[in-house]
Amino acid sequence: MPHIAGLQEINPLADYKATFNLFYEFVKGQVKGDLKQDQYLQLQTIAEPLDLSSKYPFYSLFNYLCKVDQLLAPVPLSDQFTITDRTLFAEYSRFVETALSLIEAKALSPEVIKQINAKTVEIENLKADIRRLVREDAVAWKDYASLRGIPYGDLAQYIQWSNRYGNANDIEGDAAKLASLYGDLEQLRRTEYADADQREIKEAWDKLISVGARIRYPRMEDGAYPDGSHFTLPYLASLPTGDTAVFADRPVILPQLTVGAIATTQIGEFSIAFNKSRKATESMESDWSGSVSGSYGWFSASVNASESTAIKEEFSHTEDVTLGCRSCFVAAIQLPSWFNSNLFSNNLILQNKSSFLRYLGPGGSLLYYPKGLILMRGFKINFKSTNGWKYDYTHDFSVGGSASARFFGIGLGGGYKRHEHQEKHVVETNGDTLTFDDGENTLRVVGYLAQKNTAFIKTAIQGIEGIRFKDEDAARAQS
Repeated sequence: MPHIAGLQEINPLADYKATFNLFYEFVKGQVKGDLKQDQYLQLQTIAEPLDLSSKYPFYSLFNYLCKVDQLLAPVPLSDQFTITDRTLFAEYSRFVETALSLIEAKALSPEVIKQINAKTVEIENLKADIRRLVREDAVAWKDYASLRGIPYGDLAQYIQWSNRYGNANDIEGDAAKLASLYGDLEQLRRTEYADADQREIKEAWDKLISVGARIRYPRMEDGAYPDGSHFTLPYLASLPTGDTAVFADRPVILPQLTVGAIATTQIGEFSIAFNKSRKATESMESDWSGSVSGSYGWFSASVNASESTAIKEEFSHTEDVTLGCRSCFVAAIQLPSWFNSNLFSNNLILQNKSSFLRYLGPGGSLLYYPKGLILMRGFKINFKSTNGWKYDYTHDFSVGGSASARFFGIGLGGGYKRHEHQEKHVVETNGDTLTFDDGENTLRVVGYLAQKNTAFIKTAIQGIEGIRFKDEDAARAQS
């Protein structure tokens, strides 16, 4: 909840028994048909907006990627924001590197392993330097292009500008070194493995560094590029490799549905009323076999301190609440070519648990991974009062207003993050009803469809189950 001087955070309906479990019940009711074995629904305490539109489908794919290429905390209710440097691709790559080092320790000479380790460090340092240079270029190029009236996505103009004023030479130099280092690694690691588990690990690394694992996504809407109307996946894949201020070189993770279908589908549309006594019949804790950490109220508001008492008094007359949306569904991913979930059950990995606990053990970074986004479009909530509504909610809770509210993680009002294409939400009163409407076309990421890796922990438990005490063995023998 945004905090501004002079504002006070209140819980207007503290007497309601609703919790995030009630929202979980509503969402699960719409998407449970998508659940398969060892899959779970993870909700977010902050439902970030998602910018998708058929007007700019390839920029939309970049936005989808940024939300889904994430590490998932092993919890049913997460307060994690979208993080750009802790991605599924990066962590899976480290996981594969760890597995590869395990087999290379036996297959390669100490001198070769030393070279591999040194080049791997160089690669990570170069990647970090390229990210820094690209960030600097992006800021400077945006200002220059705007000042000169040049389309932001004009690659030829950008290259000309960056060569003269920006970081193009340094970026190209780092990229050339990076390509050379990857070539060296391929040579050093060129080994035939007879064992199937070893081959699977080596093939996983080969796929990670293959050309088909990545494409260049536009950083702005398609229309900002002179050739944006001609964008296709093969076209973006054929662009020069490496990050620039104009294109982001990222792993391929695509949705199963088209952008247009995701942005307009009515799958999972619902409208449900509840009152102060309504309790959830579904439980995140039960489904996940674990507790929900932290205390997250389902409804809170940040309002002018001088008006807080009056607002709470008005909400005390709430008869019931109706919550709904125009769609609620899972935007599932297509299985990327670079990702092999079977690797998590690889025998060599299961037999070397100490090396992979950080990834697959309890609380591990890859214990759960995303199979899709749980999206909600057109969120709307109505409060019906027995005494009417007198406070000017429309003025104070509008975009740019002083007040804000959050309903099951969906934040509306002043201070909340919005993307530039997001339509304005509507706050209005009509007789005895107060309405907060997120906008018919506004998409929110309310959670993730999470896949759990079970093989690693199962084998660990089997090992523990095999432990016996001498007195127990003696007692069994006597019986």
